[in-house]
Amino acid sequence: MWRWAEEMDFIMLTAFTEEQNKGHRVSGSWLPVAYANVVPALRSAGLSDVMKHHVKNRMKTTKGKFAEVYDLFNSLSCFAWNHMTKKFEEEDEVWEEFIRVSYMQFGVM
Repeated sequence: MWRWAEEMDFIMLTAFTEEQNKGHRVSGSWLPVAYANVVPALRSAGLSDVMKHHVKNRMKTTKGKFAEVYDLFNSLSCFAWNHMTKKFEEEDEVWEEFIRVSYMQFGVM
């Protein structure tokens, strides 16, 4: 039995990026061939027993986590999503204040 690791996410997302570049994402949805092509990429990285349903489930988890973070930062007017860099961007001082306030409110970060 294996556990999904951060490096596996990177491999999966890289493979999905390649699938998108091949046109295997239509109207925001992945074509079945995209999932079928991602499985061998993960298998070649050592996940010999990974299957299509594992990839689909992980993608749902990843989308959910991204949506939570996106909603959090998008609701804060000082942060902006940069579609080119795929990052939330703001001045260092704003990040520092966000981290300080988050720690005080939630004991996190």
